[in-house]
Amino acid sequence: MKKYDKNIFKHSNWIIHNIRKIDSKYIFISILVTIINGIISSISLIVMQEIINGVQLEKT
Repeated sequence: MKKYDKNIFKHSNWIIHNIRKIDSKYIFISILVTIINGIISSISLIVMQEIINGVQLEKT
């Protein structure tokens, strides 16, 4: 049975090091995409709440 290392920081450093070897712009692009996805999901939630509130007000 293989024993696995559970040190998260060691693995994170290894991943970041390998990503930077491939392309240094990859980290910036992935952070930017994550921020955009977070903004879009929150805007979508607000729009859906407004639609539900509008439907509920029309029924009463």
